[in-house]
Amino acid sequence: MPSTSEWWLLVLGICGQSVLFGVLFRNWVRRDSTAGVAVAPGWWGLACGAAFLVLIAAWLRRDVVLFAGQSAALFLYAREVVWLRRRDKM
Repeated sequence: MPSTSEWWLLVLGICGQSVLFGVLFRNWVRRDSTAGVAVAPGWWGLACGAAFLVLIAAWLRRDVVLFAGQSAALFLYAREVVWLRRRDKM
């Protein structure tokens, strides 16, 4: 059982994962209703924020595996945001 000081880290990680799940679930429902892939540009920013929350929780908990996984996810999401901004400027 986590100590009292670890509860807020657990809550932070769960919040980040919940945001990611909500966004993915919304896109899944939206894709099925439109019969196409629909990933809004705002999704990538929200995914970056949620991945960052989970990354912070992993770092504070010293969870190397979760930290490595979220670092990779954050890199991919941030890369997509950069590509979208470059595309919009052209």
